[in-house]
Amino acid sequence: AHYPAPLAIAGLGGAVTWRPAASETPPLIELRTLTASVAGNEVEVAGRVELPPDAAPVYDLEMRLASPAATRLAELLPQGALPGHGDAWARRLFEDGEVSAGRIGFHGVAADFPFRRGEGEFSADFDVRAATLHYALHWPPANGVDATVSARGPAVEVRFEHGAISGARIDGAVVTL
Repeated sequence: AHYPAPLAIAGLGGAVTWRPAASETPPLIELRTLTASVAGNEVEVAGRVELPPDAAPVYDLEMRLASPAATRLAELLPQGALPGHGDAWARRLFEDGEVSAGRIGFHGVAADFPFRRGEGEFSADFDVRAATLHYALHWPPANGVDATVSARGPAVEVRFEHGAISGARIDGAVVTL
C-alpha cells in the first residue's frame, strides 16, 4: 500500500518516543496522543509500532478523527490498503456529508490485513451527518443520511438514524455489507 502523493500535514503536536533495540526486544516507536490536521481531517493517534529486525512491523494503534467533508477521508487511505474491490468501494462511499466523530483501531501486521484468520484486529466507526452514501454498485445512493458506519475486519455495517433511498425514508435501519 502507498500514497500516490504526499499528505498535507499541519499543526503537528504530541510526543513520539523511540526505544532502540535491546537484547530481547525489538525497536519500538510510541505515539502519545499525536495530533495534526492531515489532508483536511483532524486526527489524533496513540499507540505503538514494534520494528522486529527480520519481520514486518507490528502496529498497535488507535486513531480518532473528525472531517468537515466526509469525502476527505479517502485521502487518508493508502492505495492498495484494502483487498479486492475494497479500495474503490471506500473511495466512492461518501459523496458529501460530515464525519462528526470517527475511530479506527489497527492491531497487527499490515501485510496480514484484513485479518480474516484472526491474526490481527481492525475496527472502524464513523458517525456521519447529512451524507450521501454510495454503498453498493448499481444501487441508488442513500441521501440525507445520519448514521454510524462500522467495520470489523472485512464486514461493514451501516446503522441509519434516518435518510432516504430513491425518495423512500429510512429510519432506524441496519444494513450489513
